[in-house]
Amino acid sequence: IDTKDATPIKQRFYRTSYNNQEFIKKEIQKLLKSGLIRPSKSQWTSPVVVVEKKNSKKRLCIDYRKLYSVTKKNNYPLPRIDNMLETLEGSQWFTSLDLSSGFLQVELELKDREKTIFITRFGTYEFNQYVVVYVDNINISSRSFEEYLLHLKQIAQKEYSICLDIITTRYFRKIKVQVDYPSILAYPNFDKPFILYTDASSFALKAILSQKDNQKREHVIAYASRTLKPLERKYSVTEQECLAVVWAT
Repeated sequence: IDTKDATPIKQRFYRTSYNNQEFIKKEIQKLLKSGLIRPSKSQWTSPVVVVEKKNSKKRLCIDYRKLYSVTKKNNYPLPRIDNMLETLEGSQWFTSLDLSSGFLQVELELKDREKTIFITRFGTYEFNQYVVVYVDNINISSRSFEEYLLHLKQIAQKEYSICLDIITTRYFRKIKVQVDYPSILAYPNFDKPFILYTDASSFALKAILSQKDNQKREHVIAYASRTLKPLERKYSVTEQECLAVVWAT
C-alpha cells in the first residue's frame, strides 16, 4: 500500500444501529479468534460499515476510500472477458471455486498492516496476514477428464488433507446428468473454419456463429441480435439482408 509521503488519515467510527453494533462485535470476536486481526494503535484508521447482501445476511466492510485517495494506483491492466474466453478453446471440463471469505485471502505485507487499521466503538484493529481484495471466484478449465482430476488433486494437496466423497452426493448425480447433454455454447477453435448464419426482418438483425468438431457435429459458438435503426427500416429486403452480413462480420 504505497501512500508515498501522505499524512496518515485518522477517522472516527460511524454511528450505526444497535443490531449492527451487535453484528460488528460478533464479527470482531470471530476475526480475533481466527487470528486474522489483532488490537492495534496507529495514526491510520478507517471506519467499518455493515452491508446487507441479497440473501439478507450481513457483511462487515471497511470504508477505505480516504486511504485509496492517497494510495499510488497500480495500473496493471485487467484482462478482457472475451480474450479470456478465447483461451478456453479445447477445454471440456470446468471447475468453479468460491473462496471462503475471499476478501481475507490475500497476504498482506508487514509494513502495510498499520494502514489497514479499522476503528469501531469497541476499539481499533489491524489485519495480521490478510487484506481486503475484490475477486474471490476461481474458474479452472481442463482439456480432459484426466487433467480435470489432476487439477483437483493439486488443489486438495496444497496444505490440508481434504476428503472428497462426491460420489454419494446429490450434486455429483446432477453433474452426471448434465454432462450427458450437449453444451449450449461451444468454445471457438481458431484452427477450424467458422459457419455464419445471418437473417434480417423488418425490425431486427440476427446472427449465429457455429463450428463443426472433429466428428462433423455442428456447435453454436455465439448468438447475436439487434434492432434496426429508423433509417435502416426503410431499406429494401435485399439491403437489410446485406446489412445483416456486414454487421455480423
